[in-house]
Amino acid sequence: MGWRLTPMPKLAAEFEFGLSEREPTSALLVRAARGAFWSWSAQVLKQLLQLAIMAILARWLTPADFGRLAMIGVVTGFLSLFGELGIGPALIQKREIGSAHLSAAFWGSLAAGLVLMFLLMLGAPLIASVYADAQLVPLALALAANFPLVALATVPINLLQRELQLGRLAAVELLALVLGGAVAVGLALRGGGAWSLVGQTLAASGATAIAAWGVIAVRVQEVGSPVSVDRGVLRDLFRFGRPLVGINVLNYVARNADNALIGKFLGAQALGYYALAYRLLLFPLQNLSWALGRALLPALARVSDPEHVRLAYRRMVEGIAIVAFPMMIGMAIVAPEVVRLLYGPQWERAIFLARVFCGIGALQAIGTTIGPLCLSQGRPDVLFRWNLIFTPAVVGSIALGLRWGIEGVALAYASTSAAAWYFSHALANRVIALRMRVFLRALAPAAVSTLVMAVGILFARVWFIRPHISSALAALALHVGLGASLYVLALSRLRPNALGELRELVRLFVRRNLSE
Repeated sequence: MGWRLTPMPKLAAEFEFGLSEREPTSALLVRAARGAFWSWSAQVLKQLLQLAIMAILARWLTPADFGRLAMIGVVTGFLSLFGELGIGPALIQKREIGSAHLSAAFWGSLAAGLVLMFLLMLGAPLIASVYADAQLVPLALALAANFPLVALATVPINLLQRELQLGRLAAVELLALVLGGAVAVGLALRGGGAWSLVGQTLAASGATAIAAWGVIAVRVQEVGSPVSVDRGVLRDLFRFGRPLVGINVLNYVARNADNALIGKFLGAQALGYYALAYRLLLFPLQNLSWALGRALLPALARVSDPEHVRLAYRRMVEGIAIVAFPMMIGMAIVAPEVVRLLYGPQWERAIFLARVFCGIGALQAIGTTIGPLCLSQGRPDVLFRWNLIFTPAVVGSIALGLRWGIEGVALAYASTSAAAWYFSHALANRVIALRMRVFLRALAPAAVSTLVMAVGILFARVWFIRPHISSALAALALHVGLGASLYVLALSRLRPNALGELRELVRLFVRRNLSE
């Protein structure tokens, strides 16, 4: 479905951008499923490309190179929370938007990006002083340019998501990943060190902005000049986004306190091991669940029937669990083979960390749906209240775990996150009146099937694979083949309709594409 530019009443010199309010709920959900399918397919390819790029970079860069970027990332990640000031979600949430909204969103986000660029440039010496590493100053100065580059893409990226044009959005992100990876590998092979990672970031952000404007019907010239911005519209966008900034700040502190504390007290090398292992935790969060969540917000925001909302959300979390549970638990089991094959023997210390993070990643994959659910129902206050409780708890546990090194920090983070998982979902499910036992029942088939898979793999690993298979690649292949067979067999017994529903979704997807 393409962009619809529908003229508003004759006296209004602007256009509407948005999904039709009269679009049937079933058709809207099929569009959301199709968009999620394209987004997920592209995410799988992106993750494979990222693994390949990281495998190359890990052999040419040192743990300290990754650690220095992670140190600066603590600051840049925090500043980026203020980059769009909630403008993006506001564009998605609103029923109707016009050219005044686009102009306000573009210039508002760009102004914020420029302010953040200057703040990071001013703070670069302070960052180097805190970590006692003078090499951080030029790296931070270069990365400051990333803020306005990201701001330039705010409007087109969120318009694509609003219209559920996730296939186009995925193509943009794939192109940016390839160009950024090519720059990083090229610099690494020439001895660029940490500058390889800086070049990757800037190249990817620049490519995203250029490509995103190239695939939407709106031209960048149509946003007008800064003096033409309607201040009332800008305030309206900020009014919706203001609580989201608070939520993002709290969530960021919870997710990055470990990097900050490890970098300060344990050093760049320890942080390098930790950061690389943490990427395996992000695999499901940035892959399946992220792709589905990207479609969940604009789709549920336009569904008015509460029962349809509950049904759609329940199927969403069930689908995520069916894929994420076996994937993450399987990765936890084969972490030694994965780390040695992809990153080399110098990353041996990351194996235990990877296992811990993959275990908690299975639960956090489900948790990524909480944000889109609450925002789609206009309840950011639920997210804010929860983060006020969770953030101090996780930061305190991480600080306590420092005395046992990076292994202690990983265990502390995972334990606190696992304990909080139930309560966070119980609170969010109240927004749509979904009973917790119904929610857990949707996860049960995937959870039990994963347990069967894990027991079978561990038995074969101890008694057959490790004693008789010396090749890491062959051992990994056997683990994957056996695990997939056991999981599919168990799931077909516990949830007989799962594969049939998947086939039906594919049929609807193909029929819809052929009709268009």
